Formats: sequence, structure tokens, C-alpha cells
Amino acid sequence: ILAALSLLIFIGNIFFETWLPFRTLVSIISLYVIAYIVINHNSKNLKFKFIFNNRILIFIGKISYGMYLYHNLVGTVLNYDFINKYFNPYLPDFLYKRHWVELYLVENTILLLLISWLSYTYIEKPFLRLKRYFRFDKQKLLIQNA
Repeated sequence: ILAALSLLIFIGNIFFETWLPFRTLVSIISLYVIAYIVINHNSKNLKFKFIFNNRILIFIGKISYGMYLYHNLVGTVLNYDFINKYFNPYLPDFLYKRHWVELYLVENTILLLLISWLSYTYIEKPFLRLKRYFRFDKQKLLIQNA
């Protein structure tokens, strides 16, 4: 009920300003979605399974740590002046002059995805493969930390 109410307020917040901030509403809705998936992950009643099994979303989930790490770097290095000097002069004028904001976002997003994929492939994956050489015992970990 709280998630449905938050969704309604969230939609209303798009058109009218409400007293609840977007971030709180998104957190409540996200909590509901995560709880729903955890509770129903093995059942056949899981709705929207096609979204959760989408290859593109799974790929983005795998490289999401790299996206988190590099998003500030890409925005700083690939700033507007750099793009205007090295990339945009080679593009047609109608694309460059009329749609420069969208072009800037697309170029940054493509570079971020590329850097994150390279990081996942050449840094994260080799380290993840090392997990098989280590034994992880939850009981011993809990006793040692106590």
C-alpha cells in the first residue's frame, strides 16, 4: 500500500510540487520492488520476469561498479570544450549545432559504457576468477569477528 501510494505521489510530483522529495519516494518504491523480487524469485508468479532477464540490463548490472567508479572521471575528462575541439568539428552542422546537449550526453554515455566494460573485462573478471582459490566459511568468519 505504501509503495502504491508513493508511486501515485511520485507521478503527482511530476505535475505538481508535493511535500515529499523525489528521493524518498524512489527509495520506498525501490524497497518494494527489491522485496517483491526476493520473496518471489523462485516462484512462477514473478511478474515482469522478462525485464529482469533482459540481456542488456544484466550486462549493465555486471559493469555497474565500473560505471559508478568512472562516471565522474568521464564527465570531467570529456567536458564540453574537449568534445567541441576534437569530436564535434567532424560532425554535420545540423547535428552538432542543433542537438549539442543530446550529443554531449550520448558521447559521455558511450565512453562510460566502454570504459566500464574494459574495466570489467580486464580488471574485475580476473579478480573474480581468483575466488575459486579461497575457501569462505561463514561460521568461522562469524566466530572470528565476534
